[in-house]
Amino acid sequence: MTVGSINLTTNAIELAAVLSAEVLLPLKRNFCLAAFCNKGYSKDFGVKGSTVTVFTLGHHTVQDFVDGTPIYPLQPEAPGSVVLPCNRFKTVDFLISSALRTQTDIDHFRSQLATAYTDLAEAIEAVIAAQAVNLTNQVGSSGSDLQYEDLASIKRKLTDAACPQYLFNQPNGVNLIVSPKDEESLLNDDRIITSSSRGLVGQEGPIMTGNIGRALGMDIYVNQLIYSTGSAPNLTYHGMALAPDALALVSKPLKEPTSKNVETSYVVLPLNPSKAAPAGTDSGIVFRITMGWDPDYRADRCAIDCLFDVHTLRANQGVEILS
Repeated sequence: MTVGSINLTTNAIELAAVLSAEVLLPLKRNFCLAAFCNKGYSKDFGVKGSTVTVFTLGHHTVQDFVDGTPIYPLQPEAPGSVVLPCNRFKTVDFLISSALRTQTDIDHFRSQLATAYTDLAEAIEAVIAAQAVNLTNQVGSSGSDLQYEDLASIKRKLTDAACPQYLFNQPNGVNLIVSPKDEESLLNDDRIITSSSRGLVGQEGPIMTGNIGRALGMDIYVNQLIYSTGSAPNLTYHGMALAPDALALVSKPLKEPTSKNVETSYVVLPLNPSKAAPAGTDSGIVFRITMGWDPDYRADRCAIDCLFDVHTLRANQGVEILS
């Protein structure tokens, strides 16, 4: 018999009941950089080293038709693709008291789960942020503040690299991710169209997504996980300007544990479906959640695992922003 989220017969938490929208929302809110990667996700179970196919923005050859002459080579039916490995395995786990009998206990567990999701999301975001040093183009210098004129240089470099500016229904083909220091500098410039003036509100508005404004056709986001080198107070920040094919995020579900005493559930978090993938293609990042009895601590142990990787797909489709 189950009442709410507690099985009164076994006194166990019903894991599926707590994987609700209010738990997943903090997870989605803490992913900023992941939304700007080209993403590949496979439903097939994987292990470290398993591969995922990522669709890329391919190009077609335009030819002159000559009457009586066949067209060669034949055009592909879909954009290009690349096979990338998943070599990173991030995990977080925590203990839950075996005396969970009230709704207050369940709310505490839900809070723990949301915090664990947030910490895991930040760890994955940090891996993405570190890809900035692999990008071909650079703008700015160490110790400087990002200026509006730097945005024009970023725009020019990406234009020269033939980066797409408008894709399908995505007018913001290029996104800038900057440090809080550079956010302050940019918002002091009247030429930046701030998010508040654009009327963005709600869960997908600027507060939730980190969107601070727009300039020269590029959306600007602030992220506290921007990669940095050096030591305080002489830090160098490595922000990024990303076109859709600059970075790739790949993910696969891990297999269920073989133990019968472990409850397993999966969560696939969609993160702005890949702008290059064909319609209906799964795109996002997958998490495995397990719960089982830990005899050493006499408590239930909850673990959240993620098999993923981040790759620099096209280094010239991004700009490293130094400040």
